[in-house]
Amino acid sequence: MSSGNVMIEQAAVVKPDSEYNPSLSAFLDFARWVSAFLVLLTHLNNRMFLTLDKIPADDRTLVTYLWGFVAGFAHWGVVIFFVLSGYLVGGPVLKHVLANRPFNLTKYFVARVTRIYLVLIPVLLIGNAFDYIGMAMFPNSEIYAEHLAKLRHQTDLEFKMSIVGSLFNLQNLFVDTLGTNGPLETLANEFWYYVTFPLLLSPLLFRRSFKSWSLFIVGVALFASMSFASKWHFVGFILWCIGAGFSVLAKKPVIKSSFWALAVFLAALIGIRVGVRANVIFGSFGFIFEIIVALLFANLLWSLKYHPANWRLLHWDGHSKLGGFSYSLYAVHVPLLMLLCAAMKNHFGFGWHDIPKSVNQFVAALSLVAVSLSFAWCLSLLTERHTYRVRSFVNGLFVSK
Repeated sequence: MSSGNVMIEQAAVVKPDSEYNPSLSAFLDFARWVSAFLVLLTHLNNRMFLTLDKIPADDRTLVTYLWGFVAGFAHWGVVIFFVLSGYLVGGPVLKHVLANRPFNLTKYFVARVTRIYLVLIPVLLIGNAFDYIGMAMFPNSEIYAEHLAKLRHQTDLEFKMSIVGSLFNLQNLFVDTLGTNGPLETLANEFWYYVTFPLLLSPLLFRRSFKSWSLFIVGVALFASMSFASKWHFVGFILWCIGAGFSVLAKKPVIKSSFWALAVFLAALIGIRVGVRANVIFGSFGFIFEIIVALLFANLLWSLKYHPANWRLLHWDGHSKLGGFSYSLYAVHVPLLMLLCAAMKNHFGFGWHDIPKSVNQFVAALSLVAVSLSFAWCLSLLTERHTYRVRSFVNGLFVSK
């Protein structure tokens, strides 16, 4: 499974008329940016440094153990992304079902498509530009060796299919990912959860009409074909539905204290991170641990919904700002890191699959983090910051009033 995430509904969660209480709203923003940041750290570590299991025992220090621990949560960041997405996007659809309210499918799809594509199309262009700049400037670099080998073996038809497939969010489902931007695989899963979820609920949303059963059949066909193509697509949808289901639970949570709900979630997450090997997590039964983490995180959101927390951590205004460009960060960081690592390796002799030893290496790593955050923020100013404006314009074209 690729860590690469999953994109949740990235528009600002906190609104004047928000149905979420202030502590839950702040926590949703906090969870968004922290998850994206952990994905960034893991992907940076996997490129700049050797992973902990590949570092010789004699070269392991307390610092390498601590860094290896912190820079290893990308997979769980994706799990959290899926739960958040289901909570924020799938939950409102379920509420229409439970309340038997009219559901505007066109408006729903406009919201989802504008949210994803306002960032995706620029990222496909920018990410591939970074790849070709890197290959042109550093043609002998081992950093692009795998990608160059893939390009040499691709036919023109396969390359064109990867372009078209990426535009339709089919990367690593039916076509290869375009360029080095592996995290777009998770974005593809996320997009099709958006599409298939209301289609699968069509008989309930549209009162069992011919239209509703036709949409249902389309939803089943899409979900089945993609689940056969990727086991992770099926498992990820379960995690997504966990978030959607918990968002509409009317009864108060079993764990009433938000603090203890958080403590249980963190204890399980850290325990799994420390005690379960990667080959188990990514093996046949790894989904068990993913579902455990998803359930406990959804339970935390459920607890915050009914028992608001006055944690000082949630009082910081920066959570909404950082959460506001987490989608851009997630979508663009890998090809940017590849180019930066190639430049660093070429000019300084380190920066690719090294053993972390020196202060200079960690200073360089933090510099790459800062550059990635800054670039993603600038990208967001041109893209996702304008989501509501673009969505309103498209609604005016396609949505009947």
